[in-house]
Amino acid sequence: MPVYNALPYLHEAIASTLAQSFRDFHLAIYDDHSTDGSYEAALEWAERDDRISVTRGGQRLGPSGSSNAAAALARTDLVARMDADDIMVPERLETQLAALERFPGAVMIGSTSDMIDGKGRLIWKARRPRIGGGHPPIVHPSILYRRTALEAIGGYRSDSDYFEDRDLYLRIAHYGQVVVINRPLLKVRFAGQHARLHDDPEAVLLKLNRLYADGDKAGKRLSPMPFYSIAHLAMIASKRPRIFGLMLRRASFARPHVAIPAAAIVGLAELSPWLARKTWQAATTVRGWFGPTAKPGEDVYVWNPAAPPVQTAEKTKAAPAEAEAA
Repeated sequence: MPVYNALPYLHEAIASTLAQSFRDFHLAIYDDHSTDGSYEAALEWAERDDRISVTRGGQRLGPSGSSNAAAALARTDLVARMDADDIMVPERLETQLAALERFPGAVMIGSTSDMIDGKGRLIWKARRPRIGGGHPPIVHPSILYRRTALEAIGGYRSDSDYFEDRDLYLRIAHYGQVVVINRPLLKVRFAGQHARLHDDPEAVLLKLNRLYADGDKAGKRLSPMPFYSIAHLAMIASKRPRIFGLMLRRASFARPHVAIPAAAIVGLAELSPWLARKTWQAATTVRGWFGPTAKPGEDVYVWNPAAPPVQTAEKTKAAPAEAEAA
């Protein structure tokens, strides 16, 4: 569990971890130099439960760096990720271990999630996930992976901040099987606390721009999708993204069929985050009617990515021959 300024939600995240029906685990907390008392709060939990260890960094490493630092604290080959502001359902670990027995060759298992707000109220119920596409229908804090696989692909890459989850999924899926559990094993919290909303907007946009082909990699004209990504997080958290003017100045409109809908959502989020969220939810529901989705009752399946790994300046280790053959 990497932690950075996670109060007041850290307590619920730790409590839900300790309440797992599978109890034989070690909870390694890495505090990424928090300034809000999160480190001290984690130490208090460690005093009450000897399954918890707490390590504090000397300076902030950011999303990718803190994820690597937390992963390095693992004592076993099976590592479950957990974020410091979300809530596990009690049977999360038990369900994932059962899926691993069914797919013993899997290198990562993740699940869908429900969305909650800062007060724990449900704002989005998990839908049947799409099977194909370049992004698996799993959430980052739901993943359970093999540490040997993470090490083989080089861990989280330092230049993948703000899209480190998608980057990891694509690379590890080209190394071995990624299994999706078609049921929400977490409640993911959207309360405006994400790093994309708090870190320097220019830095966040430049990093996210690496994902998309319709932006200038030098940063003069950016893909409209990083702006949409920030607005998406903000509107789910019922907050205004305050980036519409920046989008008009910096975004590329070379592909109007992409740029115009993205700009419409960003602009709507500036006017009414609630209306933008309802529009996104309706569009997501409609999209779910088309294309391959997991069938009702199909609780576990293998995700096959349609997209190659993201190209960044940091090199990725190649998959072993046996994984490529599979």
